[in-house]
Amino acid sequence: MEVKQLELTLLRIIENNPHIHLDMLTKITNEPKEVIQQALDALIANKILFQQNFVINWAAISNEKRILARIDLKTIPKATFGFDELAEEISHFEQVQSVYLISGVYDLSVMVQTSSMDDISHLVSRFASLASVQETATNFIMKRYKHEQTLFIDEENDSRMKVSL
Repeated sequence: MEVKQLELTLLRIIENNPHIHLDMLTKITNEPKEVIQQALDALIANKILFQQNFVINWAAISNEKRILARIDLKTIPKATFGFDELAEEISHFEQVQSVYLISGVYDLSVMVQTSSMDDISHLVSRFASLASVQETATNFIMKRYKHEQTLFIDEENDSRMKVSL
């Protein structure tokens, strides 16, 4: 789909600052608020721009732990659907945050979030039992440094010795 110049400008601004407010967009583009809102609504309606979600740093909460993992799947694509049918099926699992078609040894990469290792194990078993899945590889996310343009690095509390070359 081809977008208008204003919409393209807005997308470039939002890409670099996903938390930008409507008022700032009007100042940067020198367009009325209503025009900017219409352009954003059109981008959302056409599924080019998705409404912003809050990013939560679960690691900072001591009484609520979450386990993040990436599960890569090697699959046999179906003749008429390719990888789409399996990706859609996997997308419906509650623990699944994202599903990507990737290049390389594996075909699909699935980002999941659960509250226990048992949940991850059960989920991997369910994925492995799907007819078109040949192999799985699970990687646990040990620490997030940046997610959806949000930095989780706390330089003030970084106790490592500074080293420069």
